[in-house]
Amino acid sequence: MPHETGKQRASKIPLDYFRHASPLDRWRLWLAIIALAATLAWIGWAVVNGKAAQLRYSPGPLAEAHALWDDQCEACHIPFQPIKATNLPLVARGTRPADERCRNCHAGAPHHAMSIAVPDSCADCHHEHAGRNASLVRMPDFTCVQCHANLAEHSTVKTLYKNVERFDLNHHPEFSLIREKAADPGHLKFNHQLHMSPGMHVAGKADPGWTLAKLAPSDRGRYRLAGQRDTDRVVLECGSCHRIASASGNTLSGGADPGSGHMQPVTYENDCRACHPLSVEAARGDQPSIEIVHGQSPAVVHRRLTEDYLGRYLAEQDSILDARVESMPLPGKLSPDKTLPVRNVINARVLAAEKTLYQGQQSCALCHELKPTGGIELVEALTLGQAPRFDIVKTAVPAVWFRSAKFNHTAHRSMQCRDCHAGAYADSPAASTHSSDVMIPGIANCVQCHGPPSAQAGGARYDCTECHRYHGREANPGLSHFDIESFISGSSLKNAAKVDSP
Repeated sequence: MPHETGKQRASKIPLDYFRHASPLDRWRLWLAIIALAATLAWIGWAVVNGKAAQLRYSPGPLAEAHALWDDQCEACHIPFQPIKATNLPLVARGTRPADERCRNCHAGAPHHAMSIAVPDSCADCHHEHAGRNASLVRMPDFTCVQCHANLAEHSTVKTLYKNVERFDLNHHPEFSLIREKAADPGHLKFNHQLHMSPGMHVAGKADPGWTLAKLAPSDRGRYRLAGQRDTDRVVLECGSCHRIASASGNTLSGGADPGSGHMQPVTYENDCRACHPLSVEAARGDQPSIEIVHGQSPAVVHRRLTEDYLGRYLAEQDSILDARVESMPLPGKLSPDKTLPVRNVINARVLAAEKTLYQGQQSCALCHELKPTGGIELVEALTLGQAPRFDIVKTAVPAVWFRSAKFNHTAHRSMQCRDCHAGAYADSPAASTHSSDVMIPGIANCVQCHGPPSAQAGGARYDCTECHRYHGREANPGLSHFDIESFISGSSLKNAAKVDSP
């Protein structure tokens, strides 16, 4: 075949080829026309169908907490405004008008004031439209450690907090209670080793200890173990005093709900009265023993005792009501009566009862600290005929120990109390004998379960949000009076209607 020159090949090309469309050009034109028609049809359908059509633009259903607004986009979105901060050149960085709509329901605290770089909007961290079961508060660890891995570079002031990269022994600081060897801040005298011993029996004493027979009949059933008789010793367990609060249906966020795994506060009426009744005189004749109401001030108790003993004296000496008395002694004569005044008898009995209460071994001073007033000594605080001159120091036992973290006892109910609180057991080598002992386990105890799965242990979640919240109440002035401990104990709360984001 003869060789074809370039000129011969060029002669085959029509000189007016540009005046005719190629098959590719025709396909391109038709595709553009179809796309434009489909777009106009979509817009027209959206205009005609209104809100129903808006759901076609949604990238996914809302989380269960926001399911009510699935078909109400305007509840969160503002037309032509970004839902979160953006880098688009035509929109100012940090524009977040939709955040105000978030705050209509979530009165969350502001971001850290000392942080150099913080998220610009709620949606930067909390991503919606991820499905009904998606969590809006389980942030990936990256959102936390991008600052906490190097706090010095992300804080405007020098911080004492430690860097955190992940939850393990080498990249997470020890809990502050353990690290600082803190003592129990409470003022309640309590010996765990003694109370966890059968019968609360002290070694070396011949007394067999505290038996069920020494309890009131109404209390024996609560402390009786299977097969025990009234002559058997009382055996206390952790659950005898420490009980997980039952769910109340209150949905205040942030882990403050009593159903979220916090322990109920230990109270005298529920947990102490059965073994430590506040009685100051045994029943005599037809008169019952005197029972003191727990929690009353010494002055109120003094008045109650005075009135009670006065009534008892009149009941015992009813003839005094029939005695005749003179309005005044005769001039120049002394009263021949040399008997002890009734007032002194009553005051002596009241003083004896107060010494039993405040100085006895089975009374107020057994558990409480007494603080004399006016610079006097404690032995001088009890005086014949006068109200006691001292105050009872508030116990202030913490109801929540991890105030900057979440812990749920319900989630750990498959474990034994001894696994974390060995010091509470009388047979433990580290049995607690002082009320100042803090029996909170350290991080080494937690990482046995919370860490990457291995042949030894691990497998439980260990991400930051498993234990920590970002929007804390302590940083929100509007919620400064909302206290977890007060909530659990049932105290009245200020601003209780406001809730913050967990």
